[in-house]
Amino acid sequence: MENNEKYFLRHFLGENLKKKKGEKTVPSEALNCISLILESQALFILMLLMWMPSERKSYHLSGRLLISGWDIIFQVVGSPR
Repeated sequence: MENNEKYFLRHFLGENLKKKKGEKTVPSEALNCISLILESQALFILMLLMWMPSERKSYHLSGRLLISGWDIIFQVVGSPR
């Protein structure tokens, strides 16, 4: 991960994910950023899947993202067209 990505995750998301006293939810700006990161990760994964050999019957891809204490597990399961 590049330094500017680490900076973004640590400083922007880290600050925004901290709940203020009395708040019950995470600020929407932080959730929007997480959503954007997940979308870019998903696009990358889909691009990888497009280049996989077509003779494979099926694929199963799983991974884990750790963003400011949020543990997000994702899975991609499918079969070739």
